[in-house]
Formats: sequence, structure tokens, C-alpha cells
Amino acid sequence: MTRLARPVLLPTILSAVLATAAIAELPRTPPSPTGSRIAVANRVAGTVTLIDVTSERELTMELEPGSDPMYAQNPFFSNEIWVGDRGHDRVLVYDALRFRRKAEIPVGAGVFHMWNHGGLGQMWVVGDVDKTLTVISLATKEVLATIPIPAELADAGFKPHDMTVTANAGIVSLLGAGTPDGWLIKYSGTTFEETARLRVPGDPHLFYWGFEESRLYVASQAGGKVLELDPETLAITGELDIPGAHGIWADETETFLYVGNITSTDGEAAIYTIDIETFSIVPGSPTAAALPHPHNFMVSIDNTKLFVTHSNSGSSFTSIYDLDETGIPVASRVVETGDIPFGIMLIRDPLGDLALEDLRFSVRDPASQEEMAVLRPGDPLVVDQGQDVLLRAFLPANTSTRQQRSYLGAQFKLESGSENVRLTGQDAARGRAVVEATTAGEAVLSYRLNGQGVLGAMGLVMVEVR
Repeated sequence: MTRLARPVLLPTILSAVLATAAIAELPRTPPSPTGSRIAVANRVAGTVTLIDVTSERELTMELEPGSDPMYAQNPFFSNEIWVGDRGHDRVLVYDALRFRRKAEIPVGAGVFHMWNHGGLGQMWVVGDVDKTLTVISLATKEVLATIPIPAELADAGFKPHDMTVTANAGIVSLLGAGTPDGWLIKYSGTTFEETARLRVPGDPHLFYWGFEESRLYVASQAGGKVLELDPETLAITGELDIPGAHGIWADETETFLYVGNITSTDGEAAIYTIDIETFSIVPGSPTAAALPHPHNFMVSIDNTKLFVTHSNSGSSFTSIYDLDETGIPVASRVVETGDIPFGIMLIRDPLGDLALEDLRFSVRDPASQEEMAVLRPGDPLVVDQGQDVLLRAFLPANTSTRQQRSYLGAQFKLESGSENVRLTGQDAARGRAVVEATTAGEAVLSYRLNGQGVLGAMGLVMVEVR
């Protein structure tokens, strides 16, 4: 069943309440057949609403009675939507194009946050009732491990809550009843053993984009802090004071970080914009939210819109904002998605919304990282015998309003010419691989892209070794 609606410009909470009748009177036009969407998990309604990023019209997926959808995910290198269902202790996997169910995976009791990493090939799912993490293979949908949180912390009343995944590890935040502190626990993505832990201010929520230059960010609601960390060592490298810091997300280019004050009862001073390069609050921030208690945040694929769920009791609305050139949210409006909208996620267009001629490959020296050339699709990669080069896929600045170069996930594969070329240092999530030229001759590389609207696109790179 589908339910369609148009966005309504609403400046106040009262207007949001009065808009329910107006929404029902709007024409029932169909959503765009393709395009990136924002998935909103509506807990009480038992539905997942997909908001077309461009038109802001909606398509709603209904789950079985008793379902409690928490968060949705769109894993790298897939056209899939994964939905965590707390009501049935399971994760559901759907085809992102036709919305057909592909898999149902039992997980630990108390499904909450979940996160994945395409390079690692794993989805990690929090179970806060049995205090475990379930690790699932993105490829096979098999459960790889069930990891209990440290016994001494479980016995002290802590439970797992938020989750992020790096290229080699899973990092979970722990909440504790009656304590001002929380914990971050880091686990190996291969042995699933604990490798590091850090005490942080209470009620910590996590954001990590997953690329080579990315930092880990922790929003602490209880502590009123946003921390910047090194994701490898968990060393704290920056700190900002933001009251009620809870929902946290960055734009596609990692230029701006958005944090919500979930404790704002009237929506005033509720949305903070942080300049990531300087790790400072942008002038003009914070700004008002259209509704109280902003919860989870998501940015559109072209960095022009911000979407925010409001999960307080009785809410059924998600707010939308345009983003100006300084990253400040403006021109708020709301859409009715379903009872208690909760988790929110960008679902990248499975058919692609950028032309492949926009694609570029950066050719670099692996040691110095100096860029030696930029290739377009169809350009040959010419290297000298004995030379190693680092290849990275990216979209240039000003493509679909991007203000700086955006690197893509890409899986490279050597199709022919193994006697002339070796492919090493593969990092699919960061879209990079090292090409080692061994013997004069020719070779062919294939690539499969993910990210920035070119999900699943494939092509070839011809290699000439001189």
C-alpha cells in the first residue's frame, strides 16, 4: 500500500498540527519513478516512508503487525534497504528499486542502531535487551558473530546503543542508567575481540563517514558535548559545547556537521551547523527547528537539503530544510510520515542520478600522494614498467552543486593482463587501489562504483605498461 503527500510550508508548531487536514486534501500524484530517497522508520506506525529528495513526495512501505522499525540502511555496493525491526528481533532486506523483500535475518533482542561498511562487508546491529552486537555479512546475509558487551559494564547497568563501522572495526556506544558517563567500545572486524575503549560523557551518539580522512564524532546528550576523535586510536582531538546534543550527521562532502538539541521543547536554537575543517560552530548557528525535539538528521545527496525526524510522543512529522551556502538550514517545511518517525537514512538512487561522464580517476604517487594525472572515462592509464600508481575514483567540484571534489566508493578488479599488472592495496569503501606495473604490455581493469548517485555503475580502464 502507498500513501502520497506533498510538503507543506509550516513555520510554527501550531501550523504543523493544523496541517494534517490540509495534507489530506492535496492531489494524489505519484512519486518520481527513480531518484534518491530519504527513508524514515516510523516506529508506532510500523512503516518505512520513502521521501523523494527532489519532489518531497512520499511512498510508504508497510511491515507486518507488531513490527517496530528503528533504523534503515543502504549499504555500499548494493541496491538494498536494510531495516532493523525491534518488534520481531530481526533485520529485513529489501530491493531498493522494487521494494521486494530479499531476506529476513534473526538478530539479538532489542534491535536499536545499526551500521555497515562496504569495504569491510559487514552490518553491525545493536541488541540492547540482550546486550549484544550481531555482525552480518552484507554479501551472504549470514550472521558472522554475536558479540556480548564487556561483562563488567553489562553488570554495572550499561547497554549498547549507537553503532558505527570503520574499514576494520566496529565501534559501539554504551548508555548507563543513573550515571553521567558513557563508553565507546571498539572491536576488531576480523577477530571480533575488543581492541580499545574510552569513557565519554553520557548518552553518546556516533557519526563516522567511513573515508580515509574521516574523523569520528560523538554527540553526548547528557554531557552537552560534541567530541572529535581519531577513529583508529579513539584519541579525542576536539570538543564543542552543544546542549542536548543527540542527532548527528554530515553532508556528502564532509564540509558541515549537523547536530540537534533534542531537549529543545519549542524548536528554538535546536539545529547546530559545525564547520568540519575548523571544528567550530558556523556563524548564524544554532537555528530554529520547525518542530520541537529534533531527533535524527540526514542530508540529501546533493547537499542542498536537511531532513530531521521528530520522535516525541504524538509526533508523526519529519521536517525539511534548504541549506544555504554556509550550511545553515533555511525555509523549513514538514511532511507527515507516520506515527513516531525515528531513524532516517539516505537511499541512493539504484539507477543512478549522475552521468558517468562526470566521473574522474585521480592517479597519484602512493608514497607522496602527489597527483600526477586525472583520467576521464575511456582514457587509458599509461604507466612505466616498475612504476606503482594509486588510483582513486571521484567526482569533480561543481558537479550537481558539489563545492569540492567528492571521492567515491569503487571496487576494482583485474580482468586481463595479470602478467603485466598487479592490483594491490584495494580499499573499496574509499574507491582506491594500487596498480603495480610489472612487465611491458596491456591490461584491463574493471570498476563498480558506489556513492554520490552512481550506485552500481560499471566500466573499464585500459592500462598500458611502457
